[in-house]
Amino acid sequence: MESSIHRRIALIKKPSWKWIIICSLIVIPFITFITITSVTIYSVIARLKETETARSFGIDPALMLLYKEIADRHQLPWAYLAALDQNLPKTKEVMLPRVSKFEMEIGSAAQKFSVDPALIRAIIQQESNWNPKAKSSAGARGLMQLMPVNCKAFSLDPDTTCLDPLSNVMAGTEMISRLLTKYNGNLELALAAYNAGEGNVEKHKGVPPFKETQNYVKKVPGLYKEYGGKGTLSKEEAQKKEIEELANRLKEARVKMDQAGDSNKCMKELAMHTPNRGSLTCAAYSIQSNWAFIERVENQAKAYEQEVWKITSNEAKPTKEAGSTSPSTEMSETHTSVGMIWPCEGTVTSRFGPRWGRSHKGIDIANRKGTPVYSVLDGKVTSVKSDPGGYGHYLVIDHGNGLSSLYAHMYAGDILVKVGDQVKKGQRIASMGSDGNSTGPHLHFEIHINGTPKDPMQYIGKKV
Repeated sequence: MESSIHRRIALIKKPSWKWIIICSLIVIPFITFITITSVTIYSVIARLKETETARSFGIDPALMLLYKEIADRHQLPWAYLAALDQNLPKTKEVMLPRVSKFEMEIGSAAQKFSVDPALIRAIIQQESNWNPKAKSSAGARGLMQLMPVNCKAFSLDPDTTCLDPLSNVMAGTEMISRLLTKYNGNLELALAAYNAGEGNVEKHKGVPPFKETQNYVKKVPGLYKEYGGKGTLSKEEAQKKEIEELANRLKEARVKMDQAGDSNKCMKELAMHTPNRGSLTCAAYSIQSNWAFIERVENQAKAYEQEVWKITSNEAKPTKEAGSTSPSTEMSETHTSVGMIWPCEGTVTSRFGPRWGRSHKGIDIANRKGTPVYSVLDGKVTSVKSDPGGYGHYLVIDHGNGLSSLYAHMYAGDILVKVGDQVKKGQRIASMGSDGNSTGPHLHFEIHINGTPKDPMQYIGKKV
């Protein structure tokens, strides 16, 4: 009897592998389901917030996300990029002529050289406006504007047979077909070579910096699309490309303004125009030289930013329940009351939280290189380090009670404090830079509570 009891106890103490496997098969899928569901719900809530913000601006939510994505990549304030794009005059639709007169020539050439007829029409539209006897000041001939040397290459007389519509279209189509093959289907490079010559494309390793060619590679694809060309960009793709080009122009102009400083005429005059954002305003002015236009952009960008702040401030904030000793709640209340200041002047270009597949642990504030960076509260410098592939040179300040702040992307020579220094709120500790994984001058700023990153926008008071 006793041995039987011992055997039962042993079975209870040592469950069989069979039950362990069965429990695992139930518990693991359940945990996985809960995890996936939580992530999905979080993503849906984040998307709903983005949609609410976009609608408050009168912008399509997908377009607002596009502005944010592109602006972040170019280290620009998304609100400013959006305002600039929204106010720039859009290209009017082209009224295309009837082209039935030369459809036979176009169809024959398209079939022989495997070129989309819509592309041939677009080139003819841009080159000669459908005038078979057109001659340019440079000497180009006919519908597709062949230079005399190209006419001769196809055994055509520049003054007679090269003006024949069929011969001209055949030769021009063969040229663009060969160029498309040479540049692996890259329409932009093929068109650049057609307009400026292959030698110039090779010399400049891309589209040559000639104004005529730069315009040509933009206008012909637009006409190609209007003629219903195959393989043209969708409306969404074209819009993305357009915004990307605008962001690139704005970024490049801003860098030039930063380098020129007060020697630039616009930067000298800037003080007379308000509101303004320093080199960013002058960069926009270089794109559209009209101060009334710039003022509209500035005001609209400000309205976008204020709307973001309003929506953020209406979000639920942590509240201290009876008997709770939550450090995050106590810190929120304590440090809001003591007046945490902004670490620098500038524009918030990227916020805290999920950002295109990764977690952004702080906020980015963009301004000119050398912009002063301040300690947001009294504290002690605990780290001054370098992270070349990420933060660049950065520093950390301990403010006590589990609260610390991190300042990143400065250059080594621009950090004014060292480990162990006691600093005061508002004391200058560094200058803004672009060290590490950065594409433009900005400060990456983080708030940590007991080692956990928190949204700085919830802890900094009103911007000063």
